[in-house]
Amino acid sequence: MLPLLFLIIALSAIVLWRYPKHRANHSSQPDDDVQEYCPDPALDPSVQTDQEQLIRNIKDFQDSIVREVMIPRIDIIAVEDTTPLKEFRLLAVEKGHSRIPVYHETIDQVNGVAYVKDMLHYWDADEGSITVAEFMRPPYFVPETKNIGALLHEFQAKKVHIAVAIDEYGGTAGIVTIEDLLEVVFGEIVDEHDGEEEELIHAIDEHTFEVSAKADIDDLEEVVGDMGIEHQDFDTVGGLLFSILGEIPKVQEVVEYRHLKFTVLKADRHRVLQVKVERLAEIPEEQLVG
Repeated sequence: MLPLLFLIIALSAIVLWRYPKHRANHSSQPDDDVQEYCPDPALDPSVQTDQEQLIRNIKDFQDSIVREVMIPRIDIIAVEDTTPLKEFRLLAVEKGHSRIPVYHETIDQVNGVAYVKDMLHYWDADEGSITVAEFMRPPYFVPETKNIGALLHEFQAKKVHIAVAIDEYGGTAGIVTIEDLLEVVFGEIVDEHDGEEEELIHAIDEHTFEVSAKADIDDLEEVVGDMGIEHQDFDTVGGLLFSILGEIPKVQEVVEYRHLKFTVLKADRHRVLQVKVERLAEIPEEQLVG
């Protein structure tokens, strides 16, 4: 039943993306047939909340691009095309992934995707003599600016589940899976291989939050208010700090931006990991997003 629900809403999102005129003409009034099968919000207020959240999620789906939902380059789990089958098998078991990108020499040269199920063809083979290059499949490339509604349509048409996102210079920006797209609508989809879901924004008190650098700017604005950020080349808190400073902040470095104070709690040589965000002054409630 659940996979069928995924399919129905995913297809609905694609239809809305492909026919924006229809979407505009009917956005204010739900279809009578759909309404007939919706539970009465008056009988259960939580139903109305869930319906409103689903509508917001579908709207986000229509407007989002790959860069906003992909697994970024620095977090990609990938293997070189010379990797022996045994090493690949152990990595797949450790990470719980069913598809792993394959590259030649550098991650900017992705030349395949290795599917765990394809290892079955080599059940009786010498694992030390087989490399992933012998059973990897061709990769599917998309620009990181591609609309995710269009990408989901392509995934279905081409029967692929994973794509490599490319930046404007042709380098690897990240990877995106069909699960990443569906999570825009349904929220986090947890399976038996996933660990405990990471809390990206944790409230310490009314004005103080511990925030992952991976947290989306829009999500942060929902709890701290409008930050006045428009048409920028970043989507995350880490990207905001890098944009302000022009370099990777150090641990305990403090950055003030508008009505917020950012203190870096964790960082490595390549990126910010965790920050504390404090509201410096009260702001009118109408400025809060959401």
